[in-house]
Amino acid sequence: MGLCLRTLVLCCLPFLGSACAEGRPDATDDGGTGTGDGGDRTDTGMNPDGGRTDGGGGGGRDTGMPDQSFPPNLCEMCGTGMACDDGLTCLRLDDVSGVSACVSACDPTDEFPACPAGWSCAEQRDGSGLCRPGQLGCCFAANVGRSCGVGACGGGVIECDPLSGGARCSTGPGGSEDRSSEDTCDRIDNDCDGITDNGFNVGDACGGDGLCRTGTIICTSPTQSACSTANEARPDTTCNNVDEDCDRRVDEGFVGGAACEGRGECGPGVIECRSSDAGGTVLTCSTDPLGSLSEAVDERCDNRDNDCDGDFDEDFPTLGSACTEAGECGDGGRVCNAAGDDVICDSLRRARPEICDEEDNDCNGITDDPFRAELDTPCSLAGVCTSAMRACSPGGNSVICTSPQIQVETCDGADNNCNGSTDEGFNVGTACPTGQAGVCAAGTVQCGGGATQCVRITAPSAEICNALDENCDGVLNNGCPVSFLVGVPALTPQTMGTFNNGFTLNCAPGQVISGVFGRQGSDLDQIGLRCQTLSLVANTSNPALYSYDILPVGAVAQVGPQGGDGGGAFSYDCPTGRVVRALNGRDTTQQNLQMVQFACDDLQITQTSTGYTVTINGASELSPTFGEDVVVDEFTSCPTGSIATGVIGGRRMESTPRIDGLRLNCTPITEVVRQLPL
Repeated sequence: MGLCLRTLVLCCLPFLGSACAEGRPDATDDGGTGTGDGGDRTDTGMNPDGGRTDGGGGGGRDTGMPDQSFPPNLCEMCGTGMACDDGLTCLRLDDVSGVSACVSACDPTDEFPACPAGWSCAEQRDGSGLCRPGQLGCCFAANVGRSCGVGACGGGVIECDPLSGGARCSTGPGGSEDRSSEDTCDRIDNDCDGITDNGFNVGDACGGDGLCRTGTIICTSPTQSACSTANEARPDTTCNNVDEDCDRRVDEGFVGGAACEGRGECGPGVIECRSSDAGGTVLTCSTDPLGSLSEAVDERCDNRDNDCDGDFDEDFPTLGSACTEAGECGDGGRVCNAAGDDVICDSLRRARPEICDEEDNDCNGITDDPFRAELDTPCSLAGVCTSAMRACSPGGNSVICTSPQIQVETCDGADNNCNGSTDEGFNVGTACPTGQAGVCAAGTVQCGGGATQCVRITAPSAEICNALDENCDGVLNNGCPVSFLVGVPALTPQTMGTFNNGFTLNCAPGQVISGVFGRQGSDLDQIGLRCQTLSLVANTSNPALYSYDILPVGAVAQVGPQGGDGGGAFSYDCPTGRVVRALNGRDTTQQNLQMVQFACDDLQITQTSTGYTVTINGASELSPTFGEDVVVDEFTSCPTGSIATGVIGGRRMESTPRIDGLRLNCTPITEVVRQLPL
């Protein structure tokens, strides 16, 4: 019973082994944790929210993990005759106890598996996981109270972890007398993990770099370590390819900066200590190939040291040697090409674009190569050429079809130069003067007898009485009626009367007034015109004067009348061969035209050297007076060179309308003749 008293405190914890199971009290201690279910199991130590308590009044330790709920017999001893509760597995522990204990399942792939703090999730052969207690195993009576602790945590005893049911060292991390601290470089295992000065590599071999001998890592302060031979280093400020400060770098402390001039095309720079291609370091100018600001480029063929190696154009060994090129280029020497990337034979500078001249102008070894496919092949030409072959053009720019039958073009109606055109260059078909009169004056250039001549377009013919000289005798329309008159002045007809309610009566184009009709009483009540077509008939009495009589011919056409229907009707026609040219009349104070009388004239047209004149042949023949026979006191006539072709008048609109004004509408002879059908 004495042993059980010693272990009673242990048996109050639900995770103690079965060695004390039979000695557990039937009721809880005075910690007020409640009673068991039958006196053979203590309080589970679980809070209602799933967190573990200290089992009877003690406070739980913060594990840094979320609160977890563990089965009440976790870490209890198991094996022969002792089974684990549902949800737990009996695991053989590889610890100092050498026994098996009940453990819970876990996920070995989870970063934070559901195991008590300090435990690990051990992966099993089937891929599942089981929570495994720490190095000291579970809190069994067989190991509680045994000595434990390493490093600064020595002198402790194994005790139970109230949170997990596992064993811990009382002086170790988390123990009741925790002596652990952060590890420092002092040859002591301060954090009690079994490793002294972890993180400082104390005792490891070191050194042996540069001028420093091989040594070991030693502590130089609680927070630092160093190689035992570090005091053999000295500043590495010389460019000598030696690691004088033993940091596995050479010459890094060298300070340059003095001005220098790079080789070749590399410009001014400063002195630097740089790694060489052969290994080690060398002094160099910053603009040289090894410098930090190297201006060296690939060597070009340009008589310059582009790669700054002390030599120029060394990549072009054939430079300056003799050479020979084909065709017109001939012998020369090798020189740098324009791009500077190769050498060429300088005789190639004589090369020019290939033309068709039976020479190799572009020096490619082939003569007339762009034209060879066409040269000396048969072809066809026009004109007198019956056979032809293709050959180089005179300028050499193309291939042309040529023939020995080609001649200089002559004006003979043949294509002598075989170019497809006949008599070109002689202006054949263009207008030219023949030197003849009339219609024979116009001609075109034609070939005849190997020379050009002007050939008239129109041959002479009988006069057809128009504006042309058809018989080419230099006289227009000799023996013909006048067909076109010129030089007639503008007309200003005279008027008489008052011209109320004006009207106009005109003969048709090409006709003249040959008579009148109307109605008369005490006044002139109505007026109308009698019109005939004008005809010009040659006066044969003197043909040399080219004189023509103006004759009205054909049926009479009446135009009008205008006015009222009072009085009696009248009608009058001029004698044959005469036309109306003037009229006489009287205007009353009542503004009515009381009387009118027409004058008929025999007109004759005579051609002169400057044009035509119109003359009156003999005296005018007067018509009877129409209206009241009173003294004539007004007169109106057409000007010389014109003929009456109509009248313009006025009428008073009374109960019986009457004529109150009248004048002749006169047309120049030229206008009348223009309208004649020729």
